[in-house]
Amino acid sequence: MPRRKRTRQMEKDGIPALETIEDHAVKEEGEKNKPEKDDKKGQERGEHVVKMVVASHWTLALLGGCISALCLGWMRHPGSFAAESEKENRMVLERLEMQVSFLDKQLSSFLITDSGTGPLWVQGSQGARCRVLFARAMRRANEVQDMAMRRSSGLEVKLLMARTDLRRLEDLIMTHRLVLVRHGEASWGAENKFCSWVDKPLTQKGENEARECGQLLAAQKLWPGVVFTSVLGRATNTARIILGEMKKVIGKAMPPILTSWRLNERHYGSLIGVNRSELAAEHGEEKVRWWRRAYDARPPPIPRTHLHFSEIYEDPRYADVEPSQLPVAESLRDVVSRLKPYWAETMASALQKSSITMVVAHGNSIRALLKLIEEIEDDVIVGVSIPTATPLLLTLTSDLKPINSHHFLGDPKAIQDAIRRMDEQGKAEPAQ
Repeated sequence: MPRRKRTRQMEKDGIPALETIEDHAVKEEGEKNKPEKDDKKGQERGEHVVKMVVASHWTLALLGGCISALCLGWMRHPGSFAAESEKENRMVLERLEMQVSFLDKQLSSFLITDSGTGPLWVQGSQGARCRVLFARAMRRANEVQDMAMRRSSGLEVKLLMARTDLRRLEDLIMTHRLVLVRHGEASWGAENKFCSWVDKPLTQKGENEARECGQLLAAQKLWPGVVFTSVLGRATNTARIILGEMKKVIGKAMPPILTSWRLNERHYGSLIGVNRSELAAEHGEEKVRWWRRAYDARPPPIPRTHLHFSEIYEDPRYADVEPSQLPVAESLRDVVSRLKPYWAETMASALQKSSITMVVAHGNSIRALLKLIEEIEDDVIVGVSIPTATPLLLTLTSDLKPINSHHFLGDPKAIQDAIRRMDEQGKAEPAQ
C-alpha cells in the first residue's frame, strides 16, 4: 500500500501516523525557504528522531541477546538458575529446624518425669502452648516438603530428620491420658463377699475413698473431658463423688458420664453373695484363688433359683440388651471379649477426641481394659491388683498406643498396703 494511502488509513482507524526519517527529510525539503530559526529547529528534531531510532535498534538487539543467553544458559546449566530458589529453600528448612529444636527445649522443661519411667504428660496451658508450636512446625514442614524434596537430596534428608523429630514430639504433645479408677468400697466388699452384678451401695469408707481420689486428681489437674462407668451404682456414685471434689478445686462444668453394662464387674455365677473366706475354708484357698484370678477360670453358672437371679436379670437397665448377651458366669477372658467391642466402637473414639478421659469401673473390667490397651500377657494380667478408689494413669499416643506402663497415683506405701489386703481376701479365716 502506498505510503500516503497507508497514513490516511491509519488516521481513519484512529491510529496516529508515525513520522519516519524519510517523512522528515521531505518536510525539510519543503521548508527550505522558511526562516533560519525554524530551519535549525527542524534539523534538531530530525537528529533526535534518528538517535531514537538507532537507540531502539540497539535496545532490541541487546534484549534479544540477553534472551538468547538466558535460554542457552538454562539449557547448559539449569541448576545455576535454581541456586536462588535453593538458597530460599535452605533458609526455610533452617527455620523449620530451629522451630523443632525450640519445641524440643520447651517440652524438656514442661514434661513431668516419674522416678525414671519417662515423660508422662504436658500440663495445662503449657501443653496448649506446645501444641501451638507443634502445629506451626508442622505447617513449616509442609511448606518445605514440595520444594526441598524436589531440589536436593541433602534437603530431603534434613527434612526427613525434621519430620522424624516432629513425629517423636507429636507422641509427647498430642497425648491422651486415661485415668482408670476402681469404685470405692461397697457394702459387700466390706463383708468380703462376691458382689459381681448385684448392685450394692458404697460404704461410708467407700465414699471417703472417692473424695480423696477426687482431691488427688484435682491436684494433678486431671479434669476429664468424658467419663465412662458401668451401670452399677457403686461405680456411677464413685464417679460423681470424684467429679464433685474436683469441681470444688477446678470449677469446670461437669463432663458427660456415659454408662455401659459392658463395663460391669465380672459375673461370678453361683459364687455371687458368697463370703470368700468361708468359700476358702470349704474348697481350699487355691481353688478360690483359681476362681478369682485364673484367666480362663469360669465359676459355676448362676442358677435360676439363686437368691439374686431376678434382681440381676429383671433389672430395667438391661432391657435393651439381648438376653443371650447377658452372662451367667464369666472368666477374665470373657470380660475382655465382652468389653472389646465397646472399647473399639465407643471408648477409643472418645479418647481420641479428649486429652483426658476417666473410666470408673471394677477390678476385672479395669484389668480387661489394661489387657486390651497394653496387650498384657494372660499370665501377667491375672497378677495385676486394682485397689479401690486408687487412680491408675495411662498415657497414650495419638493412635492410643501406651507411651509407658500404667502406674498408680498416690502414696506408694498406702497403695501396697491396699494391694496386700486385697490378696488376703481369699484366705480362710484362722480357727477361733
